[in-house]
Amino acid sequence: MSKQALNTYLEPGQKTRLERIAKLRKVSQATVVREAVEAYVAAHDPEPAGRSVDEAWQRLCGGYYSGTGRPNDHDEIYR
Repeated sequence: MSKQALNTYLEPGQKTRLERIAKLRKVSQATVVREAVEAYVAAHDPEPAGRSVDEAWQRLCGGYYSGTGRPNDHDEIYR
């Protein structure tokens, strides 16, 4: 899935804290922001966006369990 750009301004303290969190977690600042936005949207959006056919097909064929994002272990299915 492609990402879309969003330009925003942060308060100096927010930027400093974001840098520190990203460094501690060894991820990019963009990753921290995307995760925070996802958590906020999930908590506040009364109507979650539906998946497109392409997204659903990719999940089905892409080797992931539905909705968990955990890589599918094909041997686990037959245990």
